[in-house]
Amino acid sequence: MDENRAPETHYVYVMSNGEVRDGKPFHVISSCKLDIYIFPFDIQNCSYTFNSYKHNVQDVRLSFYKSVKKVFQESLELMATQGEWELIDMLGEHTFEEGGWDALIVHIVLRRRSALYVVNLLIPSCFLLSVDLFSFLLPPQHVDRSSFKMTLILGYTVFLLLMNDLLPVTGNTLPLINVFFSLCLALMVSSLLETVLITNILCGSNHYPPLPKWIRILVLKYVARLVRMEQMACDQNSEGNISKIHVYSNTMTEYSKKESVRSSPVSFHERCLEEMQKLRKDLLAIRHQVEEHFSNENRTDEWIMFGQIIDRLLFILYFIFITHLPCLLSLLRCEEGQSGPTYESLQQVFDRKPLRPSVNLSTPTITNISFTLYAILGVNEKAQILSTFLWLRLYWIHEFLIWDPESCDDVERISLPVKDLWTPDIIVYEFVDDDVSQACPYVYVNHTGTIRYDRMLRLVSACNLEIFSFPFDIQNCSFTFGSYMHTIRDVRVSPALSFNEMTENSKLYLKASGEWELVVILGEVSILNFGIDEWDIIRFWVVIKRRPILYVVNLIIPSAFLMIIDILSFYLPPHSVDRSSFKMTLILGYTVFLLIMNDLLPSTANGTPLIGIYFSVCLALMVISLLETVLITCVLHHNSMKYREVPHWVRVFVFGFLGKIVCYSFPDDPFFNPPEKQDINPWVTPSSDSTSSQQTTNSSGTVTLDVPELRQISRDLRDMHSYLSILQRQDQLQDQWCHVGYILDFLLFRIYLLIITGYALVIICMWWIWMEQ
Repeated sequence: MDENRAPETHYVYVMSNGEVRDGKPFHVISSCKLDIYIFPFDIQNCSYTFNSYKHNVQDVRLSFYKSVKKVFQESLELMATQGEWELIDMLGEHTFEEGGWDALIVHIVLRRRSALYVVNLLIPSCFLLSVDLFSFLLPPQHVDRSSFKMTLILGYTVFLLLMNDLLPVTGNTLPLINVFFSLCLALMVSSLLETVLITNILCGSNHYPPLPKWIRILVLKYVARLVRMEQMACDQNSEGNISKIHVYSNTMTEYSKKESVRSSPVSFHERCLEEMQKLRKDLLAIRHQVEEHFSNENRTDEWIMFGQIIDRLLFILYFIFITHLPCLLSLLRCEEGQSGPTYESLQQVFDRKPLRPSVNLSTPTITNISFTLYAILGVNEKAQILSTFLWLRLYWIHEFLIWDPESCDDVERISLPVKDLWTPDIIVYEFVDDDVSQACPYVYVNHTGTIRYDRMLRLVSACNLEIFSFPFDIQNCSFTFGSYMHTIRDVRVSPALSFNEMTENSKLYLKASGEWELVVILGEVSILNFGIDEWDIIRFWVVIKRRPILYVVNLIIPSAFLMIIDILSFYLPPHSVDRSSFKMTLILGYTVFLLIMNDLLPSTANGTPLIGIYFSVCLALMVISLLETVLITCVLHHNSMKYREVPHWVRVFVFGFLGKIVCYSFPDDPFFNPPEKQDINPWVTPSSDSTSSQQTTNSSGTVTLDVPELRQISRDLRDMHSYLSILQRQDQLQDQWCHVGYILDFLLFRIYLLIITGYALVIICMWWIWMEQ
């Protein structure tokens, strides 16, 4: 498929019996259908077909000079540079078709040395997957496991992008190792999503309602036993303590009532009882706050235990799936690989080579053209160039090469050097580079004067490539065949075969098409007008379609994974997890992904592909998501929020209107139960009539009663009660602002989800419409 760049040899050996020995080196660049499904453990079978390009079996016969087995042994001894390939076998066969061509086919069986790819690809990937597996041992309630896994996914993505040059690129099939890498990335993403779920449960448990009874029984009892975790059994003790407190409070109330009835209003014990009743009220208020705190803590502990059990269960399932992954990937697909015109009369024709072979020069020479598309070598979108390999066939009539077969020993066809005959100057108008393909030095001449000229053509042509729908694009490139100098009065062109026959022949012989697939070959004959002259031309349209699987696996699927992570990151509780750092890491990873994968994207000045717009909009959506997270974090964690009450219009608009839109449920409705306004300094003891006097007198006025211990205890309890009340009010104010942040977060998340869904549908519809057109 390329010119022989080996050094030329100018001599041959001639034996006494007429045997000629010509030993010349060849630098062969050949087409081979490579099967890379089991890369890097693949075995390739490439064939070299040796035959005469022009002479059929009636003129030239071929045979092996040495046995193929001996050639194989000599090749093993002399092979110096094997690189990553190892020669393991060499097979040969001799094919013969009656009336066709004699051919020798040598099958070269090569095996890839896989050590480089195992060390640089498989082992690092397994290491990173093992790190992801052991990251489940990090306690999610104390360590930001989600950021750790996000950084791990970022590292794995960069690793795959840097190692992308080691992976084979083909559109015929997808290597199994690519499936392995994509599955590993999907497992890491699913592991991250599991961490997001568990983190949401563990860090947001204090805002959840009590655990339902059926979940408590199913998870805390049966699933906990399955994953070998002890059930949290503190509910009974807490209920017992609460009941004891209630009994004690009731007993104190009854006792106080009895004492109040039994004692006289002016006695010493009455004063003590009055102080103790005040102490009891303060103790009851403190007990209520402590009881509420422990009740919330018990509810939180249940949710934490629920999250830990689910985390252990999902870790076990993840471990089982990873350990069975080699079994799923071990099912590998395997496949075996002197009569005729006199010399004087011909010399007279050769002497007329400069002249067009027509008796009447006013009659144009008709040239019939056909080609077979053998390979699509590549497409350069930036330079707007298509590289193909063609088998070109030309027919024309040489009116001076006509003879009678009966008078020439029934010879109907001979081969002649093409350099000695006039040939039409047929070119491809879109040609933009040198033709480096091998030239055929002979043509076949029929007794009727019909010449058949076959040649191989490595065609580098200009093509207007439309990449808007990349990687689902279909390209329509034109090959215009015509004479460069001879006008329509001298040379006419026409197709030698129908366009359907050219299409079928090309699909039959098309081997190394890579990522491109031939759809159809169309054409028409037309006249090119330039100035006062006209040229006869044939314009072929070669319609090719890109196989998108490589780009879907390496571009679209990873981008979709990162977008899913960004969507589900909204479930990270913003009050306890640094969601902004997580999203910033995600944006960084997405940016690095786009920069490294930029080589896979086509670049052209004609327009931007739709997939480029898709990536840009995805990046913009991630930035918008980060800004939303910054806003919500500011609302939730601002220091002044616990000292400032939510304005009335905010409560009406957010709690009353937006809360109903997003179906937000309040554990304790702050809109209907706003906190009472209190302005108490916890470090100033409130004055009281019962404690303002420093002494008490009895009814006779002669005995002074003073109880400083009880008065000091009462003052300290009131201070403690006042301070706890202020803390409770601050918590209530902060909870109100938290509810404002949660409602805004839910609303913006739903809007973000609707935008992404609509955007994905628009992109898919645009791709589909473009493909249909």
